[in-house]
Amino acid sequence: MTVPTPRLIFAALALLLPALTITSAGGAASSLGAGGVLFLLCVAAADARRARSRAPNFEIDAPALLRSVQARAVECQLRLSSQTSTVRTTWALETSPEISVEPQQLSLQLAAGTSQTLPFRLSSNLRGKHHVLKLWIQYMSPLGLWEHRRSRVLNQTLRVYPDLMREQKLLATLFSSHRLGAHRVPQLGQGHEFDRLREYLPGDPYDHIHWKATAKRGRPVTKLFQVERSQHVYVAIDASRLSGRPVPREPNGGDSSDGTVPASSEEQLEPYLRIALLLGAAAEQLGDAFGVLGFNDQVRHFVKASVGRANRRACREVAADISQRPVNPDYGELFSFIRQRVKRRSLIIVLTSLDDAALAEEFRESVRLVSDQHIVLVASLRPDGECQIFSGEDANTTSDLYERLASHLTWKQGKHLARDLAREGVQLLNLPKERLAPGLLSRYFQLKQRQAL
Repeated sequence: MTVPTPRLIFAALALLLPALTITSAGGAASSLGAGGVLFLLCVAAADARRARSRAPNFEIDAPALLRSVQARAVECQLRLSSQTSTVRTTWALETSPEISVEPQQLSLQLAAGTSQTLPFRLSSNLRGKHHVLKLWIQYMSPLGLWEHRRSRVLNQTLRVYPDLMREQKLLATLFSSHRLGAHRVPQLGQGHEFDRLREYLPGDPYDHIHWKATAKRGRPVTKLFQVERSQHVYVAIDASRLSGRPVPREPNGGDSSDGTVPASSEEQLEPYLRIALLLGAAAEQLGDAFGVLGFNDQVRHFVKASVGRANRRACREVAADISQRPVNPDYGELFSFIRQRVKRRSLIIVLTSLDDAALAEEFRESVRLVSDQHIVLVASLRPDGECQIFSGEDANTTSDLYERLASHLTWKQGKHLARDLAREGVQLLNLPKERLAPGLLSRYFQLKQRQAL
């Protein structure tokens, strides 16, 4: 694409208008005016033609995939290799609207046979998958009368993951390898996983004697057990309509995945995702296998519980891809899926909202499919202001009184739900946003200590 510069427009106004005026007057002066118009057209055409011959000849080396976290910049990693010497050129990126580019434009000149990396930095506050579409090149003609613009298709993908910086600071002891596991944690009872055999010692229980080994060796042999090291932990993330409700955002937090909530808030799904990744890191530190499920009206994502770098990467990909949908959660579908696909006894942590009475009843009926085989723990964000009627400050107005009554009824409904779920063997954890992650980790450590799995 070729566009005129302000220099050409000014020259046309300064020369063409007088020339046309002279030409319209007639006589000998008309030839002079026509000559001036023709001269300007010839110069402009020649300048445009020379500019095409000066088009930069270069190759672009760009990775197809870039990875970042919310609100953090990443290098675009565009490397140019010039075949010939180029004029001073302006470069710019065309991206999807969710991406911020710094700087907006970049001006440089490449010498023949050299290469250079364009220092563009990309960032996005929106979790998910975004695209870098094109690289635009703009250069001037020799006389500066034309600007020539070209584009190269890039089709780069920028994957933005949840930012765990705040959670890492909050739970620094979890991510500090020199502190985690440095002290002994008392275990309740003995382990159930076979470790090794040793000779019988006075006081060993008779039911721990290995009779086949005893008969083979001709002397009593005892079985030793250890605490289970490779237990399975799954986190099921609710991405239905209730997870799209706004919750207050903490300072410097990333935006929601679809940008439909105010800048001071984020979708309820976002803290769920950060908590899930945090639990995955804790499980990895403790030697447990970790898996993730994402569901709304059906199970959309599933990562089988495992350990290692590939599993960690797969869970992060789910955290980047999962998105909220305006549908009701189908708990029957979720627990039917778990019953069919998760055969080994596991800890199932469900991150969802049960403040809707109809959905809470559906959950209570559906969880029976798995509560007899697995340990089920439900975690939800407690709404602001939910408390007993006589707790907190005094009500000063009639409106405050009605708000306290509504908060008390919500609190009472949650207590009844926790009691009903306890009958099904399900634990309910309903905490404020800032306490939900530490509370879940504490409950997880308690289950590990009790060897409940």
